[in-house]
Amino acid sequence: MSESELRGVRQRLFDRIRSETDDQKIHEDMKLLGFWQEEGELSDSEKTLLQRQDELANKLHDLVADEVEALDPENLIKDLRKKQSNKRKVRHRENRAAREQAKRERQHEWTVKNQTEILYLGEGVSSTLNDSTIDVELLQKNKLPVLSTAHDLSHAMGISLAELRFMSFSRKVSTLRHYKQFDMSKKSGGIRRIAAPMPRLKRLQYWILDNILNLLPLHTAAHGFVAGRSIISNAKDHMGSEIVINLDLENFFPTIIYRRVKGLFRSFGYSEQISTILGLICTEFDFEQVKLDGQHYFVGSGERKLPQGAPTSPAISNLICQRLDRRLAGMAKAMAYRYTRYADDLTFSSKSPARPVQKLLWRSRQIIRDEGFIINKPKTRIMRQHRRQEVTGIVINEKMSVNRATRKRLRALVYQIEKSGFENKQWDGKTGLAMLRSIRGMAQFINMVNPAHGKELLTRINQLKYPADVLPGHALPGPLSKKILRKKSAAGEVPRTEWWEPVSKVKDVVEDKPVVEPPKPLKRKSFRARSKPKARDKAKDVGFDKVVQAHYDNLVRPSKKWSWKTLVLVIGLVTAAAFFASQTFL
Repeated sequence: MSESELRGVRQRLFDRIRSETDDQKIHEDMKLLGFWQEEGELSDSEKTLLQRQDELANKLHDLVADEVEALDPENLIKDLRKKQSNKRKVRHRENRAAREQAKRERQHEWTVKNQTEILYLGEGVSSTLNDSTIDVELLQKNKLPVLSTAHDLSHAMGISLAELRFMSFSRKVSTLRHYKQFDMSKKSGGIRRIAAPMPRLKRLQYWILDNILNLLPLHTAAHGFVAGRSIISNAKDHMGSEIVINLDLENFFPTIIYRRVKGLFRSFGYSEQISTILGLICTEFDFEQVKLDGQHYFVGSGERKLPQGAPTSPAISNLICQRLDRRLAGMAKAMAYRYTRYADDLTFSSKSPARPVQKLLWRSRQIIRDEGFIINKPKTRIMRQHRRQEVTGIVINEKMSVNRATRKRLRALVYQIEKSGFENKQWDGKTGLAMLRSIRGMAQFINMVNPAHGKELLTRINQLKYPADVLPGHALPGPLSKKILRKKSAAGEVPRTEWWEPVSKVKDVVEDKPVVEPPKPLKRKSFRARSKPKARDKAKDVGFDKVVQAHYDNLVRPSKKWSWKTLVLVIGLVTAAAFFASQTFL
C-alpha cells in the first residue's frame, strides 16, 4: 500500500473516531475481532441503554473539560478574551459592511436625483428648490408654458439638466463668469457699467424673453423695449404741451434685486423651483476681479440684481413697474396730466399751464419711493412752452426733431471728413471706424425722427469711404449671428452643431466592493510583560527546587488536548494489535 493510500486510511479512521461514540467503536471492533456474535443483535432495551450511556459519557466529558479549564484560570481568561475579540471583529466587520452598503445606496440615490432634479444652487437660494407646486390655471390663462420641475425647464430650453445647473448656480467667488463686463461713458457724464452675457447664458435669456416675458401684457404708459413702441411714440404723446416734467429713476436696473425677480416669476404661476432658477439666470452679482497666487478670481458683492446688458432686463423691469405705471397714470389722470415711461425716464405733460406742479412732484415722489425706487433729483426738469421741451432726446415744442446744435455739429463733421478724410476726427470720443458707425447711427436716428433733416445727412455718410476694407455701418462678421442665436434659442434648438455640454461630476457607483480589513496595528508589549523575569533569572531568586516543582505541576496537570476517549482508543488499538499477533503466532 502506498504512502498516499495509508494517509487516506488514517484520515478516514480519525473521522470515524470523531463521529462515533466510544461504546459504538468498541462494539464494532468486538464484532470485527470475533468477540461478539453478529447474529446476536441487541434488543431495543439494550440499544436504548447503550444510547443513554453514550449521552452520559458525553456529558461527563464536558464536565471534565470544564473542570480542566477551571484548573487553569489563566488559559480560561485567555480563551474568554479571545472569544470576545473574535466577536468584536465579526461585529466590526458586519457594521463596516453595513455602512459601506448604506453609503453605496445613498450615493446611488443621490446620482439618480442629480440626473432628474436640481437640489442645490448655492448658499441662500436653495431652500425652496424642493417645492414644485404650480398654478396651472394661471399659467394657461397667461398662455405661458406649463413647467413644474427643473427637468421640464431644461427639456423646453433644449439643454441638459447639468448645463442648466451650471448656468444658474449662484457663487460669490469664482474663477469664471457668464458675463463680459465693460464701461461706457454717459452723455451727461460719468460711467455706465455694462454686463453683457456670454453666448450660452444669452441663449437661455433669449428663451425666457421670447417664451415667457414677451407673452405678458404691459401697461400702455410703458414705451421702452416694447414691440411697436419707441422713443418716438413716447415723445409723440407730449407734443404741444404747455408744461413738460421729466423725472429720472436712479440706478434703475440695480434697484431690481433677485427677490423681486423671483417673486415676479412666482406671480405668473410658476413653482418655487422654477422661479428660483429663472431668477438666478436673469440676475447677477457686482463682481470685481482680483488676482491671488497667479490665479484670477471674480469676487461678488451685495445682492444679485438685474444686469444692465442682459436681454431679459428691460422686459423684467417693465413687468415689475406695472403697478408703478398704474399708480402714476391714475394720479396723473386725476390731476389732468399725461404720463409715459421709457425705461427709467418718466414724463408728465399737461395742456394747461396752471396745473399744480409741486403737488404732482410730491405725489410722484411718494409713489416711486413706495414702489422701491429712488428719484435722481439732479435730472428732474420742468420745461414750459417758451423753452425747448425735450423728451428722451427729441424736441417736441411744435414738431418732433433732434436739437439743432447736434444736427449742426454732425453736418460740420461730415463736411470735414469729405474734405480731409478721417484723420484727427472724432465724435463723442470715438475715432476711426467706431466714429463712422456712431455718426451713421446718429444720422439714422435724425432721419427716423424727422426725415427732412436726416435723409440728406444719411446719404452723404453712406458715400464716405473708410480706408479699411470694411463696409461703413456694418459690424465685423462674428462667429455667431445674433438673429440666429435668438431664433434658435427661442425654439429650444442648439445654435451650433458643436455645442459644449457640462459633464456631471457625480459618478454612479453601485457595484459591491469587497470590504478590506484595515491592517492590524503592531502590538507593543506592556511594561509588565517586558519586565517579567525569565525562568533562569527566577531560579536564582526562588531556588532550583521550586522551579522544578513548578514545571512538574504543569506537566501532571490535565490538558484539554488529551481526553479519555483518546485513551480508550489507544487501549482498543493495542488490544487489537495483540489479538492479531496472537492469531498469527498460533
